[in-house]
Amino acid sequence: MGLFGNNKKDSKKKEEHKRPDLPQTLSPEDLRKIGRAMYMKPKNSDDRKRGFLYLKEAEKRGDLEAAYFIGNLYLHGSETPESGKADEEGKKLLMKAAEHGFTKAQSILDRICLEEYFRSISSRMVGRNPQKGELVDFNGKKIQINKTGYHTPVDARLVFEKGQNKLLLEANLVPLDMKDMANKDDIMDAVKEGIYEWDGSYEVFGGQKLQVEIRLTTDSRPYDNVYICPIEMLTDKTVNRFRNELHFRSKDHLEKQKTLYTGSDAARWKATSRKVICLSCTEKRYTDYKIIKNTAKHEFGHVLGLGDLYQSKTENLEGVKLGTYRELDPFYLADGMYNSVMSNPGGPVTNNDIEMVVLAFWKNAFQAFQKCKGAKPSEALGKGN
Repeated sequence: MGLFGNNKKDSKKKEEHKRPDLPQTLSPEDLRKIGRAMYMKPKNSDDRKRGFLYLKEAEKRGDLEAAYFIGNLYLHGSETPESGKADEEGKKLLMKAAEHGFTKAQSILDRICLEEYFRSISSRMVGRNPQKGELVDFNGKKIQINKTGYHTPVDARLVFEKGQNKLLLEANLVPLDMKDMANKDDIMDAVKEGIYEWDGSYEVFGGQKLQVEIRLTTDSRPYDNVYICPIEMLTDKTVNRFRNELHFRSKDHLEKQKTLYTGSDAARWKATSRKVICLSCTEKRYTDYKIIKNTAKHEFGHVLGLGDLYQSKTENLEGVKLGTYRELDPFYLADGMYNSVMSNPGGPVTNNDIEMVVLAFWKNAFQAFQKCKGAKPSEALGKGN
């Protein structure tokens, strides 16, 4: 045995001694309830410690509310993780819960990141006088967008009305191969709810105000659509219909995607390219509407011409490191993930995202956060907003 007792068997015995007796018959939910009760209302000095260990075991077994509770404890300094990195570990746990549709966790992440973002830009905005009138880019050039018509799945118009700049985005959503799904309407409602989260007020290009208005229809049209299709319901006929115009090669290629997949990539994206969002879900009945809503929100960003912000070896994406772009840093969580819609599907749509959407339709070109096949990072990045 080493001088400091680092023998593996010895360490294991010590760890077992520290852990409470956790019956395997207890469900993660029961562990969380017991642990929370002991932690919040301890009857003796050991109850709080034992309660926290129960909570950790519940989180380890997949209980999202336990992850949320422990994450909060770390962020508030009530508990300290073994790594000592309370802020990072706390955000990781909240992100884990948020990714699976736990809305309370997502709300806390949004509040933390948005507060940090506004603090970061407030000092830079002192003494600046944002351009008033019609929207201009970083160089003062007037931006003009009028991408509409029969061959434009998402109509985009930039208008200046009553002293206000508005970006009007209109799309017609059409379900594909969903006629045998009893919950088709619920799925489409979840998709629409996610897309509507792009609607709102933003500040772009140095503080200019821009109102984004989303308008969705579900008319029967022969071409001018954004198609919504669950991967499990996808037929070979559908694949053949779009193969030459979209990025995927086959149904098998689509099924390898983990969440939603949009039929467009950096090299092929244009305002006039066909847009297909292929839904994938952990359970084939597609009843987890929170996840469908969040992933639809993320994938609509691809429809609007934005790339991914996260790291992905399968897609040859290196990710964006902390400190690369100052406007993104306030949204950084951990492990290359940002609390922004193009990284974390449930994350907020930021001012920077909307800047990139404006550039996508104005320049008619894909806007990437990182170097990828067919595109270099967007000119909207690195300006500090």
